[in-house]
Amino acid sequence: MRKFLLGFLVLFLINSSYAQIDSVGLKNAMQQLDKALLQKDETVLITVLHKDVSYGHSNGWIQSRSDILNDFASGKVTYNKIENNSSAIITISKKYATVKTNTNA
Repeated sequence: MRKFLLGFLVLFLINSSYAQIDSVGLKNAMQQLDKALLQKDETVLITVLHKDVSYGHSNGWIQSRSDILNDFASGKVTYNKIENNSSAIITISKKYATVKTNTNA
């Protein structure tokens, strides 16, 4: 198993079920995202990730929503463990949030 450190900036555009974003709701959505990534739960990924999400990794790799879904469906990307060392909400508004995290995956 290959272990690497990810630092990524996520433009977290939450679907309409999260119409009003607050820091607690955002943290819950981030936990749902991590759990869905680990469990390859496409239904939750579709719910949590907005169509315009940008998931950027420390190595410069940026994934769109369709990239994330396709990479899991094809087996290109799998996560066995996700450990968030730190996170910071960069911006938060009614429709989107930008979050920076330092993660071991």
